[in-house]
Amino acid sequence: MNDFDYIRICFSLAEKGMNSVSPNPRVGAVLAVNDFSNAGDTGTNVTGNSHIIGEGWHTQYGGAHAEVNAIDNVRQRYDIHYAGELLRKSTLYVNLEPCSHYGKTPPCVNLIIKCGIPHVVISCLDPNPLVNGAGVRQLRSAGIKVTTGVLEKEGAFLNRRFFTRITKNRPYIILKWAQSADEFIAPSNMHPLQGSFRLTGDETQIENHKLRANEDAIIVGTNTLLTDNPQLNTRLFKSEYCCKNPLRISFDMHNILPNTLKFFDASQPTLLFTSKNIDPQKPILKQVMQELNKRKLNSLIVEGGAKLLNSFIKEDLYDEVRIYTAPVRLGNGLKAPAIPNDVEMIEEKMSGQDIIRIYARHI
Repeated sequence: MNDFDYIRICFSLAEKGMNSVSPNPRVGAVLAVNDFSNAGDTGTNVTGNSHIIGEGWHTQYGGAHAEVNAIDNVRQRYDIHYAGELLRKSTLYVNLEPCSHYGKTPPCVNLIIKCGIPHVVISCLDPNPLVNGAGVRQLRSAGIKVTTGVLEKEGAFLNRRFFTRITKNRPYIILKWAQSADEFIAPSNMHPLQGSFRLTGDETQIENHKLRANEDAIIVGTNTLLTDNPQLNTRLFKSEYCCKNPLRISFDMHNILPNTLKFFDASQPTLLFTSKNIDPQKPILKQVMQELNKRKLNSLIVEGGAKLLNSFIKEDLYDEVRIYTAPVRLGNGLKAPAIPNDVEMIEEKMSGQDIIRIYARHI
């Protein structure tokens, strides 16, 4: 195995954190040694099938970081003296620069230095101003060899949500809609509170709930609440690592939403923008972004309707577009938004009879 292989393992481990670590980034760490010889007679049966001696990931916000969990994993696997000797011969692989500041937990670089780990391989530097190269400098000052930029583009994509919040002071924004094969999102005869209109099949509904489970917040417009009365939760998706509902967000600038809507039940966190917390004379979405950044939300799904989606596009507020296309034709109705010109398709897949296309903005 080489540096690229170990960093890819870090990526896989980091994904296990999913939405449970937000507003922190997703981080995985691997400790490996190239040679077990002369490590001391411990009675531990170490084979040459794998050189990984420990691994870990950031499991939840406020908890231990990936590097700490990987080191603890080594100490759990081997007796204390042998674990210490292995760490002093090891290379630490991590997909994001180790932190060098006190936050919810002590700096990871302090522990790395204390353990005598001689080499650290990093995919991406941390753009957080509290880190931003300081971790690397501190490691190198302690005489530790540091390699950076291994699969850097892939590492940045993995933490694109966190990177966007830090660099743009807003969440990573995913525009999402379902449409017919002739690009309508609803028939023209929809009436308020008549019930949700569904285009896509059960498999795509589950896929949509999985998306919600991975993101911090979801926003819909006033008309969508009145027309569809959505729950905006993750009830159809179950996972070992994530079962969290997103913060649901909407607007009621004219005090017209009935409190009987599912949006107002107590099942999950809710944020409603009204004339009391939004100045209608100022750009509304800019104020929304300021509030979401203040709450340190890494990501936001814009789920509808067409007016809200087009407002985000007009205000240049999007990073990703997900379109679920059903194999039906409506003939007329509410037209789907136009796909922005500066995105490119990065994935296309079938979901039952539906087609899911994912577009990302050019970087």
